Amino acid sequence: MTHKFRTVRVHIPSEVYGLMDDPQMADLMAILLTRETRYSAACWLASSNSWLGGPSPLSVLPERMADVIFAARRHVDPYNGGHG
Repeated sequence: MTHKFRTVRVHIPSEVYGLMDDPQMADLMAILLTRETRYSAACWLASSNSWLGGPSPLSVLPERMADVIFAARRHVDPYNGGHG
């Protein structure tokens, strides 16, 4: 059996590159990786998000980091996320 894999490209805004050493970005990734693979976390970051009012998490970073972290908590734990 042969599997074909698609390459998914995610555009990361230049402002986000400066966040790679930010402790909040590390917290965000730690939250997402409790439930997601790296690939699915990247997809979540690049996808429209209702908790953010429609835009993708990547498109609102770094200005709305607290909102993105809240949305990530809601994503991994929809019943208790955002409380803690």
